Amino acid sequence: NIDLRGVNDQEALQKFNNDQPVFLHSIQHSRPDILAKQLQEKGYKEVYELRTGIAGWIGAGYPYYSTAGSELTPAAYKKIITANRLVLVDIGTRYCGLCVKVKELVDSLKRKNDPSYDIVELELYKNTQLVADLKEIRAVPTVILYKDGKPVWKREGLTFTKQDIETELAKAK
Repeated sequence: NIDLRGVNDQEALQKFNNDQPVFLHSIQHSRPDILAKQLQEKGYKEVYELRTGIAGWIGAGYPYYSTAGSELTPAAYKKIITANRLVLVDIGTRYCGLCVKVKELVDSLKRKNDPSYDIVELELYKNTQLVADLKEIRAVPTVILYKDGKPVWKREGLTFTKQDIETELAKAK
């Protein structure tokens, strides 16, 4: 694990053998390409990167193996989004800065205790099979609003505000 913004990031690169293949990945797609370029400039011959990031890989339905147990089965998820008229789903991970910010937005909505909708928060690494089964998550954070079991609004990244969510909830009611 190398934090490219950390104080010892260049020192951490020294632990790799430049004659051996190196495989790079991160949660999102933007960081491995920076590190790949640095490694290639330092003479590494085989540098591979997962351009979509782990979130895109899992979200596209590709296999991902983890020792963490799933919290929510696909059947339970389907039951939640179809049993409730409106459901706002937040998919993210605590390892992603933008995901933490989106979680704060969603948590502020939770505190309103509005009975007209439910909120489901999915931790990517604890629900990998579910996210893979959805086959529609390309990045984290992703927020999806379901109405009667059908997605009616979806946003990736931090491309929205709390007001945007509240507007979409009001339109869907």
